[in-house]
Amino acid sequence: MTEHAPHPKIGAHFRRALASYTADAGVQAQIATGLAQAIAAASPAQGYRTGFEFGCGTGFLTRALRDRNCCSNWLINDLLPEAQAQIAPLFAGHRAWEFRAGAVEKMELPQGFDLITAASAVQWVRDVPALLARLTGALTSGGVLALSSFTPRHFVELRTLVPGNSGMSYHGAQDWQRMLAALNLLELRAAEQVLRIASPREVLLHLRRTGVNATAQVPWSRGHLSAFEQAYRAQFPDGAGGVTLTYAPIRVLARRR
Repeated sequence: MTEHAPHPKIGAHFRRALASYTADAGVQAQIATGLAQAIAAASPAQGYRTGFEFGCGTGFLTRALRDRNCCSNWLINDLLPEAQAQIAPLFAGHRAWEFRAGAVEKMELPQGFDLITAASAVQWVRDVPALLARLTGALTSGGVLALSSFTPRHFVELRTLVPGNSGMSYHGAQDWQRMLAALNLLELRAAEQVLRIASPREVLLHLRRTGVNATAQVPWSRGHLSAFEQAYRAQFPDGAGGVTLTYAPIRVLARRR
């Protein structure tokens, strides 16, 4: 049986972050734009006709793909039903789209997509290889699977200070090469972006405002928070009085044979 992420908890965190996500998730917005550019560059001669995006959130990738006219028919998914209200204005006057809420691991997938994509969403899935097998099966011959996720270097500061607490599925380049061995790999690009943040407490607020602390299980007592802040400042100073927070995105594009 596939082990699923704790969807109710994840949904609750992202529901609270919906209002602040667009303003605070600048790195995720950049990742989505880069993924959309790569998708457009990999377009077949006839273009993408049918597309499936899962984990759409507030629509960073959806908007970037719409602006590039990547697909004429869309199936859009997110764990939260509330995401539909974020996405619907992007398709005003466009009839060939549909929204379905729920966990992508559990939803029934139609077949015959020319493009399946997600930005900063795969890491929430516990059994990534199983999901990739399902997604591959839903692609047309020559269809493109285009995903962005994060490597094990992602949030290295937090993973060092609170080991074993993320509950996330982070995979490096070699993992992706292995998981996508049945496809023709078009692009595999990993990078790092280090943010400078005023304090460890501001780091925690940043995580809360973007919903990415959804699987955290730290009991934040006053003493625990104080010890965390001291350790964070000592181990990860930014040289200007603040601290660092490392984003480590990875982008993969592959074509079904």
